[in-house]
Amino acid sequence: MGHSDGRTPWLWLSSDPPTPLQVAAMLQLTPSLSLLHKPFLSPQTLNPFSLLQTCKTLQEAQQHHALFLKTGTFSHPSVASCFLSLYADPKINNLDYARSVFDQIEQPSLVSWNVLIKCYVGNQRSHDAIVLFYELVHELVPDHFTVPCVIKGCARLNAIEEGKQIHGLVLKIGLGLDKFVQSSLVSLYSKCGEIGLARKVFDEMRDRDLVTWNSLVDGYARCGEVEVAMELFDQMQERDLFSWTVLVDGLSKCGKVEMAREVFDRMPNRNSVSWNAMINGYMKAGEVETARQLFSGMPARDVITWNSMIAGYEFNGRFMEALELFQEILKEDVMPSHATLVSALSAVSGLAILSKGRWIHSFMVKHGFELDGVLGTSLIDMYSKCGSIENALTVFRAIHRKKLGHWTSIIVGLGMHVMPDWSILAVSISI
Repeated sequence: MGHSDGRTPWLWLSSDPPTPLQVAAMLQLTPSLSLLHKPFLSPQTLNPFSLLQTCKTLQEAQQHHALFLKTGTFSHPSVASCFLSLYADPKINNLDYARSVFDQIEQPSLVSWNVLIKCYVGNQRSHDAIVLFYELVHELVPDHFTVPCVIKGCARLNAIEEGKQIHGLVLKIGLGLDKFVQSSLVSLYSKCGEIGLARKVFDEMRDRDLVTWNSLVDGYARCGEVEVAMELFDQMQERDLFSWTVLVDGLSKCGKVEMAREVFDRMPNRNSVSWNAMINGYMKAGEVETARQLFSGMPARDVITWNSMIAGYEFNGRFMEALELFQEILKEDVMPSHATLVSALSAVSGLAILSKGRWIHSFMVKHGFELDGVLGTSLIDMYSKCGSIENALTVFRAIHRKKLGHWTSIIVGLGMHVMPDWSILAVSISI
């Protein structure tokens, strides 16, 4: 079978399969002395499932892995598959080892394929899951466990074309009426804005669960078809907290703040997501004071709530209030996130108060925030707009993995400070 994508180097650089010792060396596996003193093991004399139940950490899993390699029993399909499940299990959760074990199985079962695909999706590596799925269909026929998982990955990536291809395959292999497959397709099409296709699959379903209803309501609300969303919501025989929350969130995002508030006020229970949705909706509509009243009346606030308020103040040009709230979050002993700091730095840029910007920068350094992403871009922008191109250049030079956003920010900053020669040089270097 082919594993052309995702192979580790020691697998694809040679046409010959690696020996168990090579695998052990690559994984740096060494069995513990206590394990080596045990008598010879074989799949017939040892139940690997009961043994692996005792593994709680990666190190323990490696110890047992090394033992099976040493005794020559690792190549047995049941043993290798068991280790694949172990490395993919949330308590170990080592994708590199899981993939290495998978590639050692001569003919992986569908269960093994499903385990790795699920592990990829669960670890935000949906692209790898889709690639692996395309490998799978050249070897075996996917089942009702495989398909919903990979469709979930497509939804996370907004990969609508891949999702449609998988939908076509589903119809060919006879899974078109499976309720789990249909539910995942409704969710995919709803999240990707293909609400017509979502409704088509929904109408074909014989058994619609609460998750499917929620997905469709959310999809219509996202697309701005609020009347249909409300109609579906009223038709639901049962609702959970998520049902109410997706409707509030969808109505808020499409600017129907008053309708969202009506639903919000009717909610039997509220969570932080529904509160945050209303705050964001009011901020987006420019109703800053109403948003602040909601914020003040919340029973509990998480960092996302603080972010919504700080970003909302910044969005509405209320820069000083954004910074005051940033100082308040520190007094509440809540650790700001990257999003919090980006909004605070943007507020500093709006006020052009260099001392405030330096204070936030020192906070970031003290708490180990990396500058390789959007934070680096925000810092460069802030220093440039606060009149300190020297500090902007210092930040730029300190970024190890410079991206397009960093180059763009420093080029704009240099041009802002009438340094055209430097700007041209920076452009030429970035190209």
